[in-house]
Amino acid sequence: MSHEEMAQFESPRDGFAAFTADLCVRLLAVERVVLRRVAVGLDLGGTLDELCRLIDGFVPGSLATVMLLDEKHEHLCLAASPGVPAAVRHWLDGVRPGVGHGSCAAVAALRTRVFVVDTLTDPHWADVREEAARFGIRACWSVPIAIGGDAFAGTFAISQGRPADPSQFEVHVLETAACLAGVAIECAAHRAKLAENLLLAQQTRKLEDLGLLAGGIAHDVNNLLTGIVGNTELACRRLESSHPAHPLLQRIDSAATRCAQLCTRIHTFAGLAERRSESIDLNQLVEGTLDLARASFSGPATLDVRLAPNLPALAADPTQMTQVVLNLVLNARDAIGQARGHVRVTTGRCPDADDLVFLEVSDDGVGMSAEVRERLFDPFYSTKGPGRGLGMSVVHGIVKAHGGHILVSSEPGEGSRIRVELPIGTGSASPSPAAAPAPGTESDAASTRLKGSRVLVIDDEPLTRDLVAEFLRSIGIDTLLAANPSEALELLEAHRGAIDATLLDVSIPDLPGEQLYDRLHDLAPKMPIVVCSGLGDAELRERFQNREPFGFLLKPFRIDDFDRLLRGAIASGRD
Repeated sequence: MSHEEMAQFESPRDGFAAFTADLCVRLLAVERVVLRRVAVGLDLGGTLDELCRLIDGFVPGSLATVMLLDEKHEHLCLAASPGVPAAVRHWLDGVRPGVGHGSCAAVAALRTRVFVVDTLTDPHWADVREEAARFGIRACWSVPIAIGGDAFAGTFAISQGRPADPSQFEVHVLETAACLAGVAIECAAHRAKLAENLLLAQQTRKLEDLGLLAGGIAHDVNNLLTGIVGNTELACRRLESSHPAHPLLQRIDSAATRCAQLCTRIHTFAGLAERRSESIDLNQLVEGTLDLARASFSGPATLDVRLAPNLPALAADPTQMTQVVLNLVLNARDAIGQARGHVRVTTGRCPDADDLVFLEVSDDGVGMSAEVRERLFDPFYSTKGPGRGLGMSVVHGIVKAHGGHILVSSEPGEGSRIRVELPIGTGSASPSPAAAPAPGTESDAASTRLKGSRVLVIDDEPLTRDLVAEFLRSIGIDTLLAANPSEALELLEAHRGAIDATLLDVSIPDLPGEQLYDRLHDLAPKMPIVVCSGLGDAELRERFQNREPFGFLLKPFRIDDFDRLLRGAIASGRD
């Protein structure tokens, strides 16, 4: 600060003719203390308290306060007031902006500084003069705190116990303190946003890693289930229907089917499940889903629905999106339990992104701790007891597969708000599997023509190879078995032109399935190839989108499905 600038500050009450260099140094010291706290990222509340304490010591007889506007812009909340008595703090906290409610309320309404010399006569204190007299507040000078350039965040104020007009120096102190408070608030907001983004990135990476792990486990389980399901079916076919082992085999089959369904849900979590895209109206889908959910609202919780009109269509899988809505609504209902509360379902356009629409489900329930929020989308994690826990992980997988994202806001005791944002667009039904449908039944002549056919089976899982070989031999089809790419290529070379179809597992070691497919196709361009895998359908189709296999067969498969598909492949190769 120059000598000319220092000379303009005068303090008529204490008789100084000019602002001294000592005061300038002290004010700079205040700035250094506050900015150092901001730089090292100390707690915002502590920084604002320290700022108020420094100003209290800087301006004799003053009590400094910082009040911040709440998220709804309805109240001023007391953020810092270390020297103010508790009764006064209680009275100040939550004041509504407006002229007549005090200096800070007037600043919040007018967005300009308000210097009240005498609270008992100034109209800005007309509605609260009794409180001012009771608490001994006779003068109050308040200035706005701005962030992001000119956005109003709150007020910095100095009150005095006697009527007083601020000197030029005190005005400068107020403006400096408000500027420092704005810097501290803005930096804290940026740090919080950075921490949120970092946490989101960590959660996304963790979920991606979990997705890869889950998809790999599901793939291995599906391989094993293929042997269980297939051999169970073969055993049932060979036993008389009255055999006492039939009920036992049916129980095995039922358990394996449930396990396969669980693997499908894991694939959905990992974003590997089949997704049928078509143009859907989000509001209609929500209304239809809520018709199902309302039956479960037997307690005092109520369902409030606010759907924005004229939403653009989504390109989405209606079944999967129904699962998203249902899971979110039922989770919100469970969070309320038997207490009174509301589950609110809202749709709309995202204000900051024209190409997104949102679905938001909020509740008045118990809320979530930071630990629960962090693990919300983990598979098999649940606060509802054993046997639960894939619901939200599946929701995350579906939303991710649709190109959307999820925002979660929740605190213990304050309910939860989960917002799903999805890209708009139009779509049509995805193509059905590439396999040409074979007849459900065949004549004896057709079956006879297939006898003597030769099929190459390439799979590193012995259970699958043995199952397929046993079934094909039972219907008169010769089988060549390969456990790795080298064996497969050697067999194809040795039997060139004499192999009618190939069953290829794409997860075979040593060579990616797509590359092995290309090698097989180069050696035998007219040979039909059926692609088989325990991976999710979505990944399988993505990996083979530029190729034309005869069809896809997902593990665990039924013998009848495999039979029809392979017969169709053999027949097509002979046409």
